[in-house]
Amino acid sequence: MLISKQRIERARIRQTGHNSKRSAYYPGAGSDRLFQDFGSEATVTEVLKGSLKTTRIRARELERINPYVRRFLSLCDINIVGPRGVRTQPTSKFSSGKSDRKANEEIFNKYTIFSRKGNCTTCESMTLAEVQSMAVRCVMRDGEFLARIHKGFPNQFGFALEILDADDLPELLNDPAQNVVMGIQLNQFRKPVTYHILKNRDDETIASAETTSVPANEIIHLFFKERPKQIRGVTMIATPMSRIKMLDGIEEAVLVGTRVAAAAIGIHKVSDPSSTLGDEFDAEGSPVLSLEPGVIPQMPEGE
Repeated sequence: MLISKQRIERARIRQTGHNSKRSAYYPGAGSDRLFQDFGSEATVTEVLKGSLKTTRIRARELERINPYVRRFLSLCDINIVGPRGVRTQPTSKFSSGKSDRKANEEIFNKYTIFSRKGNCTTCESMTLAEVQSMAVRCVMRDGEFLARIHKGFPNQFGFALEILDADDLPELLNDPAQNVVMGIQLNQFRKPVTYHILKNRDDETIASAETTSVPANEIIHLFFKERPKQIRGVTMIATPMSRIKMLDGIEEAVLVGTRVAAAAIGIHKVSDPSSTLGDEFDAEGSPVLSLEPGVIPQMPEGE
């Protein structure tokens, strides 16, 4: 019995769901109703301008109220920096190739002293390990970490770091005439030249806010660069943020429902809705339901 090629092709499509005649484009580029909720194309700068501040605020809130997010940030700190921070291992050598043991010991000892509280930062309240932990936490939570280098600082090393907040670099400060994008002035090759750091973050509007112009070679700006022209970092929690919030609400609803069900040992039906088993009422005069173990809530007849 002869079977036509058309019938063979139709059978193969039913089995695999793939049509060889339509394989000249990516399935994800389809325009049917299943893809109507995809967003439109936007530059990385447009995406960051519209969501940078909001996602950062919400990520910080999730850190405060969500134990899973807090644990994620703690694990990043533990596994990247560790309890002792990033250590140094000097490997100075003579021209002969022999290790300069004395110089290596001196470098290691000075680095250890610099790493102590009171030496490495301008605020003199953090160790270098704590700075490294904060850097990891800020990059993961805020999307970026900022610090200003102070050469000639009045300490025994003549060097210290000023730890900045991501909010100190105003993302709403944009000046196309000066090529300032989200607080950073760029040259013609999009290389950062100057950072405009806010003097006072309590200013209500960016237009009236005063900034300090800091050369880019005095700024440490850490973030994950995911696109070629990206100049600001976005929180790593941005992608799962909506699902985390939804799951948080679901978990809370289940816990509250379970607690209410576990506390009530029965229901007392009353013929007079105005009567109550207790004496507590809310501001509107409705009886307050106590969730103490063994409570018997009241319910009018017919409900």
